Amino acid sequence: MRNDCPGFSLIEMAIVLIILGILATVLIPPLVSSVKYEKRAENKDALNALKLSIIGYAKANTNNTLPASLTGAVGDTNDVWGREYKYRRGVNGTICDAGSDAGVSLTTNDNRTVNGTAFIVASRSRHISAGEDANYTSWDFSGDDHDDIYEYVTLYQLKYLLGCTK
Repeated sequence: MRNDCPGFSLIEMAIVLIILGILATVLIPPLVSSVKYEKRAENKDALNALKLSIIGYAKANTNNTLPASLTGAVGDTNDVWGREYKYRRGVNGTICDAGSDAGVSLTTNDNRTVNGTAFIVASRSRHISAGEDANYTSWDFSGDDHDDIYEYVTLYQLKYLLGCTK
């Protein structure tokens, strides 16, 4: 008996589906990881630009002060995941008049403590939802479980950049 109906048998279809499943299992995770890496790199670049904008604001301001908040002082205040950047200034008055004891402390991801920080800007971990841990309290970025991105400028660096002679 001759079968004149062209097509695939059930076994052939099963083999093709198994091969496609194996390819998807092998190829999709690196692609997803690459997208996450690109988002993180994009967020790091945006955060660095935000840091430079804050320094520019202090230079342009005749009193050499830092902005009270990011709103109005810089362009976009949201990270690539749509959450608001966190900002903390360590100097409330004129930067050039600030004493050596001014500034805030932060703990970096390599467990160093940086004292005398003029300001810090940060983006929360992509794992943190918008309502969860909305405010930084300790500015502690230590430990392996954090993938927060942050930038900071010490008071000494900022005074140098502004040309303070005191």
